[in-house]
Amino acid sequence: MAGDDRIKKFRKEERASKDKKRNEREAAEKKALEDKKKAAEEQERLSKEAEEAAKAERAEGKKAKEAAKNAVKKNKRTLKTSLKDANYLLPTGQEAPAKRIDEVLNDVDAVIAKLEPEEMAILASKLNGLKVADAVGPIWKEEVERLTGAGKLKEGDVKVLSA
Repeated sequence: MAGDDRIKKFRKEERASKDKKRNEREAAEKKALEDKKKAAEEQERLSKEAEEAAKAERAEGKKAKEAAKNAVKKNKRTLKTSLKDANYLLPTGQEAPAKRIDEVLNDVDAVIAKLEPEEMAILASKLNGLKVADAVGPIWKEEVERLTGAGKLKEGDVKVLSA
């Protein structure tokens, strides 16, 4: 009986069937593990990309903010320089006393505090290059009247520039 070929063949087929099922199960487990690993890698890659994009966006925002800050500084300088070049709204040849300089600069600071950066840029572009009190004064007066009309400035806040 032990040497019967039919029994050997039957056992061989049975083992082949079991091996086939086991190999299929192992292959499915291996595939599931690989899919899970790929999904984790993809998730990690996507999170890294999102992090890098956010980092780049923050850096870009920081640069834009810095550029805006520098533009505001430059415009403030232009506004103050326009009055200095126009002899603090005094006639040409007349020397400005310290009190007049302080009053004008205080008025300028009051106006600048009420201006938005865009408004400041517009005013600076109007004043850029002007050096005569007769040209600079009306522009400042017009701006003070505009701000007063808009309710940003009160009548007594600005003395010299509104005269």
